[in-house]
Formats: sequence, C-alpha cells, structure tokens
Amino acid sequence: MKKIICEFCGEYEKCICTFETCWKCGKSYSNFDPDENHQIFEYRGTLGCSKCIDEVTKDRDFQRAEVIEELNHKSAPFKGLDMSPNSVIGKINRELLKSQIEIAKKEPMRVRNYERPITPSQG
Repeated sequence: MKKIICEFCGEYEKCICTFETCWKCGKSYSNFDPDENHQIFEYRGTLGCSKCIDEVTKDRDFQRAEVIEELNHKSAPFKGLDMSPNSVIGKINRELLKSQIEIAKKEPMRVRNYERPITPSQG
C-alpha cells in the first residue's frame, strides 16, 4: 500500500493543496484543512487566519487611510488649477509646478508596501 504524502488532501503521489500564510501570525494553513479554526480569509489583498482576521482588518484599514491621506496631500497643490496641455494657463502652471509634479509622480514607499503587503515581522 502506498503511503499518503499529504494529511490534508490525501494524495499519494502529488499534493494538490495550496498553503496560505496568515499575514499577522505567519502560520500556514491548507485549503483542505477540515478544522474551522484553520481557515484563511482575504481582506484588501492580505490574508488572515480566523484568529487574526480582526487585527489584519484593522491594520489594513489603517494602512489604507494613511495611503489616501498621503496621496491627497501630494495632490493638494494641483487642486483647482488648470493643468491642461492645450491651454496657455495650463502650460504655465505645469512649468511653474514642475518640481512638485515630479515629486507627486513618484510612488511613495507607503503605497508600495500597501499594494505589495509584507508581514509585520518583515517590515
């Protein structure tokens, strides 16, 4: 008799499980794990186990609020200004605000970390 190589999916030859890791605690769980306490949930691009999902939700909402605030702050100088490339005023505004436009174009580290989340232990 062949020996089972995976306790979750029961495969003999090749395991078909996908193991997802909790963003907060770092524990890894199989998609075939029958234990309800070992489920992984996704929230705004991050994964959290059933024990950590509330903390993961709170952390992601906080990160999202910070990203929105930073992007709003960077775009504030341009609100209400004509920045059209077809108008004379827009061309002058773009020339006067050239350095601020360059700064605003750069992707902040906070946005990068939010879009490609890392675990708290890595950051």
